[in-house]
Amino acid sequence: MSFQNPIVLPDYKLSNLGIISSIVKYYGAGIPTKSIEQIDRELDRKRSRNIVLFIMDGMGSRVLEKNLPAESWLLKQKKQDLCAVFPCTTTAVITSFLSGLEPISHAWLGWTLYFADWDQCIDVFPFRDSFSGEKLDYGARNILRFMETPRIFDQIDAATDRSVSIDVFMTGTARPRIRELIGERYTTCETLDELVSSVGEKCAEPGDHFIIGYWKEPDSLIHPYGTASPETRSFLTEADALFGRTLPKLPDATTLMTADHGLTDMKQHLHIDRMPELTELMRNYPGGDPRAKAFYVKPGKEDLFASRFEARIPKTEYILVQSDEAIANGLFGLTEIHPRSKGFLGDFVALGVGRSDLLYSIPGGKAAPEFIGHHAGLTAEEMLVPLIIAD
Repeated sequence: MSFQNPIVLPDYKLSNLGIISSIVKYYGAGIPTKSIEQIDRELDRKRSRNIVLFIMDGMGSRVLEKNLPAESWLLKQKKQDLCAVFPCTTTAVITSFLSGLEPISHAWLGWTLYFADWDQCIDVFPFRDSFSGEKLDYGARNILRFMETPRIFDQIDAATDRSVSIDVFMTGTARPRIRELIGERYTTCETLDELVSSVGEKCAEPGDHFIIGYWKEPDSLIHPYGTASPETRSFLTEADALFGRTLPKLPDATTLMTADHGLTDMKQHLHIDRMPELTELMRNYPGGDPRAKAFYVKPGKEDLFASRFEARIPKTEYILVQSDEAIANGLFGLTEIHPRSKGFLGDFVALGVGRSDLLYSIPGGKAAPEFIGHHAGLTAEEMLVPLIIAD
């Protein structure tokens, strides 16, 4: 079987969560995921007063290669490719970054999760009903009661006796859950220029600092316009120039940059709710992301569902695997399984390997968006992210 885009399985010994592992290790703490040796060496060599990590949402390695020339600053400073933790979607990856846990251990396993507690699908980062778009509150749906996570900042505080100032500068449109994970340490910025300038000003202050800069683009451009659109290329060209003239000048800093995931372009949208031969076998709504969909099947109908799914949707587009098998093979991580993870992954997970997404809406609900660019699948475009170190 040949695929349009090579498949990359997650490698938790060489993942973007390893960047966090290296930083936490540098400060004398630790998380279960293996650190990145090249970062370890750089941190030990420079012993900088300021450790800076820029996270560019959606800026995968293939996105950079499509849009920037080889002599661009970002590509020249790229040291290697890493794989994203899986599913490669902001909900899972940013939770891993800020908690130090692999996705299987924190259970924030997709943009949309099905909660049997309320027979409801919830978009967990913006915290809203997936089908109506209604905003929810923890008073009515307190998922943090069983899904709260540790924070790497607390580990660093404990290991350093709070001698390191920790600050996060981020886009003003960051999801509520990201702000909760960061706590009171964040400052919002309205432009990327403002964010970079704020990081520079913090580096110039006396003392030791760990600084994160998180920006929403190019993800927010690629979803509506595509991976190689003029809008995406223009942003990356301007960002490359900005980073190239500013990051090497940050005072006494070791500066790292990566992405949570990449994206790939869609050629077709597959609406599961329009496939009665599948929906009649489902016991409740599907969860997950459009490129990593979790299905819940009526007892005794598992084989029939699998055969109908594979008859309707080519294996060049989606690979359907039993969720227990995916967990056992370490797809979502190699560490302790959160008590809720199996429930969120259902009976089957459909893994995107082609150029289509799986969408689901309910009658009277809001329509599922038909994005041009998407992520959470297993293609190289989605899974490979850069490790950039500013020389």
